[in-house]
Amino acid sequence: MEYPIQHIEKILSGQTPHAATIYQQMAAFRAMPVESSFKYNCMCTFVAFGNTTDRTLLLSCLVYALQPELIYSSYVKSYENKEYETILLLKKKIPIEMIEDFLELFRMSTCVIPFERLMSDEMATSIARIHGGLNVSGNFHSKLNTSLRRKFYYKRQKQKKMNELKHVRDVTGLTFSPDNMIRLYHELTVSRCENAGLRARISNYQERVAALRI
Repeated sequence: MEYPIQHIEKILSGQTPHAATIYQQMAAFRAMPVESSFKYNCMCTFVAFGNTTDRTLLLSCLVYALQPELIYSSYVKSYENKEYETILLLKKKIPIEMIEDFLELFRMSTCVIPFERLMSDEMATSIARIHGGLNVSGNFHSKLNTSLRRKFYYKRQKQKKMNELKHVRDVTGLTFSPDNMIRLYHELTVSRCENAGLRARISNYQERVAALRI
């Protein structure tokens, strides 16, 4: 749940000595134009520590100030750990360094990680972590982000397939291909025939030994 701006100002004033600085920076961010281009001008995720009330306050500040196309957050471990991750995609041209400085004012031990390109492996993995976290919050499932969701699900399916291929290579030492699968099939058939012959010889040997004992 997001707080209205009047409530944000009131909470900040009673909670942090940096309230004036935070509010001033929020106003500066808010005044920056949201560009109408299709690309995101700032893409990052950050990990921070705080209870649900502190996180709600921070997310409300970010929504008001940055007007993000995407903000998506959850506790990626347990509530007791208080570690949450948040991804931000903006169409405002705001340097990562400015976002880092702004987040530091909240004293939540934030670590900001920028993304080089849309739906990179790192971004898809970050969204997946948040997706599976606790107390999920944000607008990932909004109509605004329909195209982004499609890109994410496609990327995760591709990552899953790549992981499956890697598992096959790790187990068999071979890449997954029709030729290698046929080769493994023939090798398995030969091994089965050899094993059947070996079992027959062992059975015959056991029968001969049993006959000698009589």
